[in-house]
Amino acid sequence: MAYELKEVTLEDLFNSRKTKEKSLKSLKALAEEEIISPVKKQDGKDYYDEIVSRIRANAARLCKRPQVFWKEIRRAMKGVKSLDQNIINDLTSGKSEKDAIKDVAAKIRTNVRAYRQKKGKQILVFSS
Repeated sequence: MAYELKEVTLEDLFNSRKTKEKSLKSLKALAEEEIISPVKKQDGKDYYDEIVSRIRANAARLCKRPQVFWKEIRRAMKGVKSLDQNIINDLTSGKSEKDAIKDVAAKIRTNVRAYRQKKGKQILVFSS
C-alpha cells in the first residue's frame, strides 16, 4: 500500500468504517485522548491524516483491555519516537496496513509493560 496524505474530518473517518470504533462519539474520545491527532485545524474544524489515524486507532483498540486504560495507551504512543513518521515510512516501503497496525500495537504493548513495571503495577499479558 502506498502512502498518500488525505486529510479528513472525524465524521469522514468514522463514515469510512475502516476503524473498529462503533460510534462517532468513541472516535471523538480517541481524539480527546490524543490517540489520534489532527494534522491541521481550518475554519474551526480539525483535520486528520486518514491512514495514520486509522492505523493508530485500530492499534490502540487492539491493546485496549479491561485493566488497560486509555491514558496508558496514550502515554505508550507518546513514548514511541516519531510514531506517525514510522507508520508513513513503513507504508511507503510496501508494508500492508494490517502489518503496520500489528507493529504499532506491539510497540504500544511494550511501552505499557515498561510503564507498569516502572510504576510497580501488575503486568498484564496481552493476547493477539
